[in-house]
Amino acid sequence: MSSSGNDEKNEDEDEAAAAVVEAVSADNPRKRQRKETSPQPVFLPQEGEKPTPQEKKSKKQDGWMHFYNKLVAYKAKHGSVEVPQRFKDDPALGSWCKNQREYYKNFCNNKTSSLTQERIDLLNEIGFAWLSTKTQRRVVKDFDAHFEELQEFKRENGHTRVPHVYDPNPGLGVFCH
Repeated sequence: MSSSGNDEKNEDEDEAAAAVVEAVSADNPRKRQRKETSPQPVFLPQEGEKPTPQEKKSKKQDGWMHFYNKLVAYKAKHGSVEVPQRFKDDPALGSWCKNQREYYKNFCNNKTSSLTQERIDLLNEIGFAWLSTKTQRRVVKDFDAHFEELQEFKRENGHTRVPHVYDPNPGLGVFCH
């Protein structure tokens, strides 16, 4: 191959690498530039190459939508979205639902979560239960007992501002927060 052929190949490779770096940088908010540009083409990795972070993110989004669609189909068949955690027909769907609840808890507590507001809205639209049936039963049962304890706390203290860590009754502190 002539040196001009190598130069052309190197230029093409340099342009492709620059496009990938630019696409990856666009995903990183610290490196994001203010000016809006048209989306850069995504170059698929050659056999044996690792996928870019952008390609990994796209696969995760596709995976989330795959399970979301399975949940919609479950609702159409069963009339609810309360998938048992150990659902025999599709154990992965039950686990996925459990994980969404955990991600939601993290999202609400401003912790790292793969759940976005868009995904929360989609799940809310189909009536997703953010508490499992087992947890709902426990909360209702515990609510009555803790409410009585809170009334007693108010009689003794004149207010209902129970500290989060309340040594005489740790469960009441957690209940109130």
